[in-house]
Formats: sequence, C-alpha cells, structure tokens
Amino acid sequence: MHQCNNQPGRTGTIGGDTMRKRTRRAAFGAVAIAAMAWASGVTARAATPHAAANAEVIHSQVSDDPGVLAGEGYVMPDPTHPGTITVVWLATSNWQAGAANLAKGYCGLATTTDGGRSWDWKQHLPQAEVLAGGHNVSIQSDMKTTITCGDPVGGIGPDGTVYAGAAAVGSPSWEQVSISHNHGATWSDPIEMFGANQSFNSITTADNAGKAKTPPAFFGRAYMAVDPVTGAVSAQTQEDGGAEGRWLVVSHDRGFTWSPPRPLDPDVQGKSAGPHSAANGVVALAYTVDPTSATYTAAVPTPAVSCSKACIVFETTKDDGVNWDRHVVTGADGAAGTKFVAADPARLGHYALLLSTVSSHTLEVWTTTDSGRSWIRHDVVDATQGDTFTKPGLGYAPHGGALGLVWRTQHTDGRYSVSALVSKTNAASWSGVVDLSGGPTPVSKASVPLSGDDCSCNIGMTDTTMSSVWGQWNADGSIIRELWFGSFDYTKL
Repeated sequence: MHQCNNQPGRTGTIGGDTMRKRTRRAAFGAVAIAAMAWASGVTARAATPHAAANAEVIHSQVSDDPGVLAGEGYVMPDPTHPGTITVVWLATSNWQAGAANLAKGYCGLATTTDGGRSWDWKQHLPQAEVLAGGHNVSIQSDMKTTITCGDPVGGIGPDGTVYAGAAAVGSPSWEQVSISHNHGATWSDPIEMFGANQSFNSITTADNAGKAKTPPAFFGRAYMAVDPVTGAVSAQTQEDGGAEGRWLVVSHDRGFTWSPPRPLDPDVQGKSAGPHSAANGVVALAYTVDPTSATYTAAVPTPAVSCSKACIVFETTKDDGVNWDRHVVTGADGAAGTKFVAADPARLGHYALLLSTVSSHTLEVWTTTDSGRSWIRHDVVDATQGDTFTKPGLGYAPHGGALGLVWRTQHTDGRYSVSALVSKTNAASWSGVVDLSGGPTPVSKASVPLSGDDCSCNIGMTDTTMSSVWGQWNADGSIIRELWFGSFDYTKL
C-alpha cells in the first residue's frame, strides 16, 4: 500500500502497489506539506490530506505494433465531443532486435470515441521531406534517406481542432504540424512551424534583441500548448543541444501561419525550460537562470534577470514573445529538474508550477494568483527509499479550477508505476493517489533502457476526467513496449 504520514508539517510518502486494471481502490492521501516560510512574496500552506473514494480507471492499450517501441505520448481530450480523445506518440525502431529490425520509426496517431475503452483511426503522422525549395533530405543515422519523425507534441482547441506536431529530422522544415478538423479522422498536409522557410525568411533583428542572434538552426525537443480560451497555438523548441536557447512561435489562424521565432530568454541565460502553458491570451513558462554560464556573463551588466545563484524564472507574454514579464520564483530550488507550468483558464493570473527536487525524490507544486509576483509552495509527494520520480505532468481543467498531477515512480528493479492526484482547491488539498498503471509495470529485464521514451509531457484534463498515456513493456517478457492509456472521473473522488 501507499504510505501516508498525516502528521502536520510532514510530507507523505508514496510507493507502488498492485491493483486491478478496471477498478482500483485509490490509496489514502499522502499530501501534507512542510510548514515553512520562504522569503519575500512566498508563503507555505499545509495541504489537508483526505481519503479518496474508489476510482474506476479505464485502462487500455493504444498502440499494437510489435516492430517498434512506443512512448512519448501526448493525450488530447476533445472539449466539443465528450469521450473523444486523440493521442500522438513516438514509435521508434526496435534497435534491440538486431538483424530482425526492419521497421522504420514513425509518429503514431489514434483516436477513441468511447473515453479510451477502444481505439480507432490508427495512422501515421504525415510529414514532408522537402518544404523548402532547393533543399534535399539528408541521410539519417539509420542510413535511410527518408525523414525520421521524433519528439511528437499535440494540443486541441476550444472548437475541437486537433494539432499534432513533431520534429522532421532530415527535412529543412524541421518542426512540422498537421491539423484535423474532424476529431482525428483525417489530417492536413504538414505545415512548417520551425524551419528554413519560416525562420530565415521572416526573422528580423528587432524580433531577437539580446545576445541570442540567430533563430533555431535545427530540431530539438519541442513543446506545444493550445489556449483553451482564444484557440491560439504555441510551440517552443531549441537548437539541438540547447546552444542557442529556446524559441517560441504562435499561430492565431489554427496553425496555417506562424509568428517569427522569438527567444524565451534573449540573453540565453536559460539553462533549461520546461513545457509551457497558455490561457486567456497569455503564454507562460519557467526556466533556470545560471549566473555561472558564459552567456549570462556576456549579458552583464544588464541581463534580463539577475540572480546571485541558480534560480527559477517564471515568465509570461501577451504578444507572442515580443515582450515578456519575468519574476524569480523566490525560494524555489534553482537546481530543480522538471519545470512544468499549467495555466488556469477559469481564473486570469492563476498558474501552477511543478518542480522535481531533492534529486527527483520530491514533487513540489507552487501556485500564484497574481501572474507570478508571489507564490505559495505545496510539497505534494516524496518517493520511498530507492525510488525516484520521472516524467511528471501537470494541468488544469477548462472550467472550475481542478488541477491534475501525474508521474511515474521508477523502482530499483527497473519497473515503474504511473500514479495521479487531483486537487479541487488549487493545490491546498489533494485527492488520494489513483493508480493508473495497475501496479508496477513489467520489464523484460532490469537494465532495459527507455529508448524513445524521454518525455511524457502532458495530461488530459476535462471538467470531469483526467487521463494520461505511457510506454509499458509487455508482460510476456518480450522486448516490446506499447503505449497505454489510463483515465478516471475525478469528480467522484
């Protein structure tokens, strides 16, 4: 069973347990917070633990291709059609199969119309080899001359328009997006978000004031968000290796045209940035400033943000990255790993920030009601000894302010569990833990790496349900990983 410490001022501890796939008994809450005060603008508030009701989890397998390894899924519930959900994921070549590896990797798409009980319309995300005249597709690491799909992202607008994008490795249009106007049944030809045409032909010096002189020159891990109020679509990516920081583009016409890439941090102080969020016409994200970096030193004496040591910066923009409003999250651990921002569509200026701290043994949620000027810290969960937390996600429901949190608990034997919590009180109190994966997932051997599964970057929140997807090894011990889905009605907790 999950362990819980209900003593005031102490964090609870969460481990893994085995539960049935269809109906699981959620463990009692493990969600107290260390009652400590931080510096100016930051206070701490204790979360009130309470027992969750039974959570009936819909649990299903999304992908069914034994020739590839599935992972990195984005789940997108349709606000216009309850029960309709689209998922995009990465299917990578099963390199461990040796000479038997004849499959080519791709990005997969699937849609359900019954809340995840069954999956239809399975297809590949379309990508174009050449969108820029005069350019040829380069030879890839697998010695193929066709493009390789990678790092998929997705989102869905308030009108039901579905967006699915990914890196197109080998194409001069290195980040592409396709659009579906019929709930995932069919998809448009790909459109360039980042690439030779969009970047180099439209960028101007004024768009990129600061030390970052060039737009991204290659693909990198991208993130996407769709504003549930305005419908604007935003994406951010980096030059591979982060040499030029991260860059933002926004579309206000349902993905057909995109703004020029603009730097999230004009002086490239940012050591890393996490997934962003958008609501009410505002894009928000968080990143780390490292005052020991060469780019920070080059920006002195007038860097965009000044920190005496590594710090977390929260920033918002209302004009597609032309101007930013930045605030240091005072008291936050500058060495935090994950920096995941969620915007509350129902309340302007309300945001939640998820941080992975204590060497990935603690998940913290910080909340602000004044667009980042002041913050409240909530210690949510601690890992049991030997376990660590990986690939967490955070998100608000479209209305009502419900906040969902999902994460994987990595166990010492190579297995992991997928767990979730929901707060209906803006992180002041949380439900009990809901087990999405049915206990620790099987592995073929303890040392199996998670190739092609480096990101599980979002959760799906509606006004009644929370859902997530993850890569899971087959129980028969074969070196096959398929994509799995879990969802539950949080209003019943």
